[in-house]
Amino acid sequence: MVATLFNFTLFVGLIYFAVRTPVRRAVVDRHATIRDTVETNRRRLADARAAYEEYSSKLRAVDIEAGAVRQQLKVESEAARERVIQAAKRLSAGILVDAETGAKGVFEDLRNRLMRQFAAQVVSRAQGAVREKLTGDVKARIRQEFSSQMESAR
Repeated sequence: MVATLFNFTLFVGLIYFAVRTPVRRAVVDRHATIRDTVETNRRRLADARAAYEEYSSKLRAVDIEAGAVRQQLKVESEAARERVIQAAKRLSAGILVDAETGAKGVFEDLRNRLMRQFAAQVVSRAQGAVREKLTGDVKARIRQEFSSQMESAR
């Protein structure tokens, strides 16, 4: 048993001396790799936080600007609405004046036509009445008076 224990101790000692340097190197390399990975992840996290803050502030600025644009568009649309209403009022007033002028012109034209037709009918009826009542003697006397008036005018 002592020999077994001696052999075991000798075996462990040989393995320790044989494996010590490569294991140490592997542990040191693994430690360096983990340290580098942690440092890289810290930098990435810091960069991500900075980018998040930058984009968040830009997004807040965009929200503020969008609100300002919305407000400006609201004011401009109200002003445009007022301009359209005023233009419509002016246009409707012009249409009303034109309609009144046109109606007055049509009324005057119709009145003048009616007066001419009435006068023509009066003259026509008067001619008819005079023709019916004129006899041959009266016609001759009118011709004679007309001729004498013409001679005296010469």
